[in-house]
Amino acid sequence: MNDVISQMGEKGRANENIIRNFLIKFLPKKYDVGSGILIDRKGKSSNQCDVVIYDKEYHPDFFGQRSSILFPVDVVYATIEVKTTLDQKEIKLAIGNIFSVKTLDIIPKNIPITGSSEQSPTHPLGMIFAYDSKKIKKIETIKTNFEKYLSRITRNQQPDLGIILQKGLLMYHKPKKSQLKFFRTYKNNENVNSTRTFLHFLTLLYDKLREKQIQKEPILSHYLEKEFFNDYEI
Repeated sequence: MNDVISQMGEKGRANENIIRNFLIKFLPKKYDVGSGILIDRKGKSSNQCDVVIYDKEYHPDFFGQRSSILFPVDVVYATIEVKTTLDQKEIKLAIGNIFSVKTLDIIPKNIPITGSSEQSPTHPLGMIFAYDSKKIKKIETIKTNFEKYLSRITRNQQPDLGIILQKGLLMYHKPKKSQLKFFRTYKNNENVNSTRTFLHFLTLLYDKLREKQIQKEPILSHYLEKEFFNDYEI
């Protein structure tokens, strides 16, 4: 754990790779981890996502046979925006990228071919993982910058979980609350413990993934033109 945290000061894609590789080892085998673009059955696409946590069993392999890997939104559990340093610009970008995922069209429960007693599928979880926020020193300022952009979108379009590791700061929604809440992982008289903050984040991540519902019925027919499946008897 400490080795992973010590490597997270790297920039850009190095940080993304560290997070992806760690999650591949940490998460149960039912989850797979990649990066790419999410698409819906109506042809709309998200922005590029740094980390995509998806269900490999239900992900059609041919979507990955191209330079930009595509993930049907209906089989994705979560996306994570990875930031080395979080400033006002990066906060806006991260929230915008998550918004692009949350506004995709998902296949509702009443469309599947077979019946199911499970809950209806929901949009992928949206998460922000930031190593630090060197340009924004005070937690109160970070909170204000987030709230500036969150006030413009609905609860269902907002991030579900966030962390600023070196600040000991976590962000997540409490049940029945309409706005993202901010929490420190240390007391006023304590120093930030990055390992404890990281473990707290992983616990929340795992719990949220377990609650997340994906589409577990065949989805391929919804992503191709109906005429593709026409048969003509000889």
